[in-house]
Amino acid sequence: MDQKESKAEHGTVYSKSVRHRINRNLGHLARVKKMIDEGEDFTSVMLQLAAVRSALSSTANELMRGEMDQALMEAHESHDTQRLDNAFYTARKYFSK
Repeated sequence: MDQKESKAEHGTVYSKSVRHRINRNLGHLARVKKMIDEGEDFTSVMLQLAAVRSALSSTANELMRGEMDQALMEAHESHDTQRLDNAFYTARKYFSK
């Protein structure tokens, strides 16, 4: 693991790009709050919310890809599929909405 990654206690490695996306998402959401606080028009707020939704979706997809990759490697190396099973369960729940 290098400076481009951080590892959670349970073993998931989060890439620098995921952390960057999260920060960008927070910036989008802060912009929405500011727009509402300043009384900006409905259309502008909704367009910014669409950007937030798209950014969050992209972030979730990247997180899911990363976890699937890590879970597959772990299952291959250790022959333990618990993490992979959990990743598929989470994917099914997330994408069924």
